[in-house]
Amino acid sequence: MRIQPSVCYATRERKLRKETGQGEGEKIERRWLIKLLYKPADQVNGISQEQLDQVISHYPIIGRIYNKGKSLKETLFAKKTEDLENWMEKCRLLQIEELDSFVNGIERDKDAVKKAIQFDYNNGLAEGSVNKLKVTKRIMYGRNSFELLKSKLLRLELKRKIN
Repeated sequence: MRIQPSVCYATRERKLRKETGQGEGEKIERRWLIKLLYKPADQVNGISQEQLDQVISHYPIIGRIYNKGKSLKETLFAKKTEDLENWMEKCRLLQIEELDSFVNGIERDKDAVKKAIQFDYNNGLAEGSVNKLKVTKRIMYGRNSFELLKSKLLRLELKRKIN
């Protein structure tokens, strides 16, 4: 029987903590820390501000990432396109591979990102219609003609307008 590497690591950690007398300590689930990337700390139910402060003091890199996420949200919602360049440079200084990859993606399409920050327009309605068309097409694949697909989509749109 082969033991999973993560189980071995966790067992080793527990044994090491017992030997050093550190105890188990408070456990904070990773999913609550991930939610902090999308929501403010007061809106995440699984973690308190004190717990967040403890995590940041123990792992300072998490604090830096958390602050960068907050500053990006402020830039987006305040519609400050000029702050985007400054934010990208500060992120590069952290030298975190995943963050660098994200910044490189923004860099490749910087004009579109700036326009998305600046304007409230989006193409959600068109994308939704295209998605509906593709789903219907996949369902009907190889069974019927283009005329039947066209009439089915028009019937669906008419039905949506009536309801």
